[in-house]
Amino acid sequence: MFKSFLHIGIGMILILPLQSVKTEEVPPDLVYHSPGCGTGCTIKQISKTYPEKLDNGWIRVKVERTWSFNTSYPYSKPIKYNIEKGEEGFYFRDTWIPKVSEGWVFANCSEGLYGSDGSKKDMSDSRIRSIYYTDDSGNKYFNSSTAGGFTYMNWKKLCD
Repeated sequence: MFKSFLHIGIGMILILPLQSVKTEEVPPDLVYHSPGCGTGCTIKQISKTYPEKLDNGWIRVKVERTWSFNTSYPYSKPIKYNIEKGEEGFYFRDTWIPKVSEGWVFANCSEGLYGSDGSKKDMSDSRIRSIYYTDDSGNKYFNSSTAGGFTYMNWKKLCD
């Protein structure tokens, strides 16, 4: 009798703190929603972590990307199912790209740099771009071109 009471008491002590733990969802809109991928292609991007300020001055956020293609566009990549990987995706330049993937985006707010398309949190495989372009006269402007992958809008969302 005493052993059962003791087991129940210890169980209650261990379980009660778990009931008070709250799991807060990360808002999906901490990053720019559509980083762009070209004509006939769209990417939906949502944040999976809160922005984290790194010691080197960069901000990093883990994201989930979902690719989709306009099937009426003649150059679109058809979504296929890869049995070996157990996922949907497509081949681009002989490389398998999953339809849904996680990766990291980075911003250096003071230097006007944005990094994306990487899967490593240390930024070693990310594509780094400037948010500026310079005209022939040497004047600097924000690069708000959608052809550049919405670089400025992605950077602005993280740096505001």
